[in-house]
Amino acid sequence: MSGSGLKIDWGGLDIMGRLTSGPAVARLKLAKDIGQALVSSTVERFSTGTDPEGTAWKPAARGGQTLANTGRLRNSIQAEVTPDYVIVGTNVKYARIHQEGGDIHAKKARFLRFMAGGKPVFRKKVTIPARPFMGISQDDLEEVGDLIDRHIKKMFRLEKKTLKV
Repeated sequence: MSGSGLKIDWGGLDIMGRLTSGPAVARLKLAKDIGQALVSSTVERFSTGTDPEGTAWKPAARGGQTLANTGRLRNSIQAEVTPDYVIVGTNVKYARIHQEGGDIHAKKARFLRFMAGGKPVFRKKVTIPARPFMGISQDDLEEVGDLIDRHIKKMFRLEKKTLKV
């Protein structure tokens, strides 16, 4: 996930270190499960057209499904995991402007050129509204909590089996 894209570092995994002193491979499995869950919920937002709190994105001026013209941004969402952290992000350069919103100014030409409503449009500046697709929703927090809970229970079952042998 290098480049000038966008990353959300979810630091909640410090809970794992305190609750599970298990082997790194077990923590890595949990981190991968959490990463997969967060990537899945982030990708789902492209279908629902909503931010992590459930607020609808402002529709795209060009028409069609917002933030899904080619699918490149949606398909670039991935997780980077270690036994101690999960980072969900993208390396797509234009991700940040869509996440945070802002102005785009013509730099190499007099005007920006883009299509809206099937017609070419020329502007010196375009304001992109924020359309947050990355972030941790309440549902994400609950799912991560459930994953941690299942992981801890599994660790205790494994420890009991090891002690009985």
